[in-house]
Amino acid sequence: MNKINLSVFVLLLTLAMSGAVIYSWDAFHEAEPEDGQTMGAIVEKGTRPSITAKYFDEPRFYHAVNTVAIDADLNPREIKAAIVPHHLLASRMIADLFVHLSQQPDLETLIVIGPNHDGTGQGDAITTMLDWETPFGTVPGNTELTQDLLRLGILSQEPTIIENEISVSAMMPFISYYLHDVDVVPIIFKSTVPWEQINRLAAFLAKPMLGDDVAIVAAVDFAHDVSAMQGLENNHYALRLIENQDVDRLLQLGNDYLDSAPSIAFLLGAIEDQSYQVEVVRESDTALIQGYQLPRVTTYLEVFFTE
Repeated sequence: MNKINLSVFVLLLTLAMSGAVIYSWDAFHEAEPEDGQTMGAIVEKGTRPSITAKYFDEPRFYHAVNTVAIDADLNPREIKAAIVPHHLLASRMIADLFVHLSQQPDLETLIVIGPNHDGTGQGDAITTMLDWETPFGTVPGNTELTQDLLRLGILSQEPTIIENEISVSAMMPFISYYLHDVDVVPIIFKSTVPWEQINRLAAFLAKPMLGDDVAIVAAVDFAHDVSAMQGLENNHYALRLIENQDVDRLLQLGNDYLDSAPSIAFLLGAIEDQSYQVEVVRESDTALIQGYQLPRVTTYLEVFFTE
């Protein structure tokens, strides 16, 4: 091959390789939905971009899972829904839920819901189809069910917003550690989300919730910045509303009772047609967990809704 032909060959090869690289990057970029986008190209492109579960407290995590391994009460339960804290100070309560869920062999999908603390983002209710990277591997997003929910026109797909929200992100390491074959549909709610939107989303999920393969986890902290005694009273009032399915009064409660009334209203709506019992597994607060008195506390509840 003479020098001219060799130069042409090298030039063509370089252009071909550059084109391949550009095509590959464009395909990935298109597959990653932008904030505010309601439908992505993830499934169409066949790629699996992911976001990171940023909230992982390693010492508290391992202390929690080791403690639960010793003293968890693993009486057989079929948990259809649950409430646990998202504050990682209460990791023991979170781990206890997930070790129980790990005993349900038919479980395939978790609807993981919680507050949008900062109220950021375009939508009142935000989700993502992306997978979650955790220290224990990847938690896959359930793209099919998420797309079905997106078609209702209520949810906004904003991966950056939901990645930075502790309520659902903090659950992902526990899910990855305990539930190896489960995918997720995460949803965060602004405090201002209209009840009509919550109700439509919950009604859509009522049918999938009838099976044993889907459960809901509401990552919600309860009374904030109250005395320990007031926190107990507020917890018990909120629990009465939950047990009575009194969504109207529940949605009127503020941060001194719980930090995401919409999440609990959604949970109740999704399991409304089922027979279940409300089991308060554990109640605590920041002072009890840390072992010393505090003038103001945040309270936590671990609640199972069982068949």
